[in-house]
Amino acid sequence: MFNDNFTRFRDFGHVHNSYYQKVNELASLKNSFINTEQDINIVFSSAVEDDFVIYKDRQKIGSSDINNATKIYFDTHFTTINGESIFLKFEPNNNKGLQPWFCVGIIHGKEIKFDIATDPGELLMTWAYLNDWRQTVQKLRDMALPEKWYYGSEDNNNDILWNYLRFTFSKLWRESKVMETNNYAAFNTGLVDERFEYIYAMFVPNPSGQSEWRFKGFCVEAEEELGKDLIRFFNPLPRPATYFRSINDMVYMIDSDRSLRDQAPRPDYRHIIIENTQRLPMDFLIKQCYDYPDIMTLIDDVQKKQIRDERLSIWSNISKAIDINKEVFKRIKDRISEAIDLAVKRVAWNYKTAIPMYYPKGGKMTLLLPLSLNKESVVDVALVVESTGSGNYLGHTIIELDWAYNNSRLVCKPLSDWLTPELIQINNQLS
Repeated sequence: MFNDNFTRFRDFGHVHNSYYQKVNELASLKNSFINTEQDINIVFSSAVEDDFVIYKDRQKIGSSDINNATKIYFDTHFTTINGESIFLKFEPNNNKGLQPWFCVGIIHGKEIKFDIATDPGELLMTWAYLNDWRQTVQKLRDMALPEKWYYGSEDNNNDILWNYLRFTFSKLWRESKVMETNNYAAFNTGLVDERFEYIYAMFVPNPSGQSEWRFKGFCVEAEEELGKDLIRFFNPLPRPATYFRSINDMVYMIDSDRSLRDQAPRPDYRHIIIENTQRLPMDFLIKQCYDYPDIMTLIDDVQKKQIRDERLSIWSNISKAIDINKEVFKRIKDRISEAIDLAVKRVAWNYKTAIPMYYPKGGKMTLLLPLSLNKESVVDVALVVESTGSGNYLGHTIIELDWAYNNSRLVCKPLSDWLTPELIQINNQLS
């Protein structure tokens, strides 16, 4: 085993004292961090292959290939009060001459899969084999309360529903609401049938496959054999994901005693205009840059390119050109500011204008405001805003409307006059 090369745990990797203290808290120990460090050192000195989970990117590898590893999870042999193994997570130490590995966190055994998945939407496919996922998603759609799960006018896919299912699972996984027994695993999809009964996804063990579980079917409680097995094997039944913790997660708060301008979000203009230029509508950019031939040449070029890497390179050059040209930057900034003022007026008139959104990668709730950059009657992009402890709002970034709808639909079906599948046409040039 590779730990034969290290006489002590501290020679293998650097671990800050706070991580030992965190182990104490998770395991409900009254030890000092020094005692815990000594205990883990003893575990390390006699560790076997199974005590280490080693990955190169998202591929699990053996100890013989450790020099190519990007992450190592070491089983401390301590457990949480729920019986879950506690692992120390290590990444390569870039400080030459010191220990080869650096502890970057603590993770519960079942969370390793979530940690490895760089995109939370990949977790479901890692955890379970879904057969033909397109057919699986169609089965869910057929069972659920009717809803439009596609953009535009053509019913040719279930992209919105597939996005919903994957990222709902990742949220449930974060909340430890994916339930497993020896016979079945199950989770609450959060969707309901026409009688408003929750729909559950059921899985059976998959001993011969790479994934631990295999999709069995969807069911409602106590109906047909799968629904009866749900009752037989799970008590309590799997719960839906939780998104709202306070009213600030749901509503953009407007104080009638203050001016609307004072209550507008403070946007990160540089992030929006320079770091995410490609998210701005193309026709909007043309209007703002029409009298600057150097920028217009780049805009013409990016519209002609089909290869993603080539487009990204040109977008980078457009961003640099706008950054240098203070007049163009100010034009774009002023127009965004006007669009934000209009959005806040819409919120004051109808609080439902601000739409709650869950951001899966960040694991946090935000709100979406509509930005009309070209015509006031047409929404072009959504502004992502966050409520702060001071009562002010931050405007973090802008996102395309299909992205906004996908993430807001995780929370609930938006009852909106500006964010609906019918109004969204995906622009591949901006994707």
